[in-house]
Amino acid sequence: MVVHFKFIKISLSTFLLCAAFILFQSCLSEKIEKPIELHWDRDSCSNCRMVISDKRFAAQVIGENNQVYKFDDIGCAVHWINSNSKQAIRSVWVKDISGEKWLNAKTAFWEKVEIHSPMGHNFCPRITKTDHSHSYQMMTEKILNDADRFSN
Repeated sequence: MVVHFKFIKISLSTFLLCAAFILFQSCLSEKIEKPIELHWDRDSCSNCRMVISDKRFAAQVIGENNQVYKFDDIGCAVHWINSNSKQAIRSVWVKDISGEKWLNAKTAFWEKVEIHSPMGHNFCPRITKTDHSHSYQMMTEKILNDADRFSN
């Protein structure tokens, strides 16, 4: 009986130790699913290093490693993603034109606007599609093609 009790006691302590380890690991590896809060006029763009000030054009890229990359313009995010193609990306987020709400950049509808964005790409995400909307893929191609045209 005593041996059986000691066995249970050891098993219980081993179980508790394993449970604590698993809980600790799950806390460490919790995935970031939504954009984090930016520090306006203090955070800098991961691509061009400009300070992020205009809420209407801010963007974030969340990598598989939970690293968050911040951008002042969707064009900077597109160029950064293109230059870091080996980086696994979980999601891309952008502020709507009001600067209040974060939108998933890949499901948003993109329009070229007259409002000047920080890096002059002038693309704005919308929730609803219009006659002038572009997909995320088309918007990224336009930004990268413009860069190719200016670099030649």
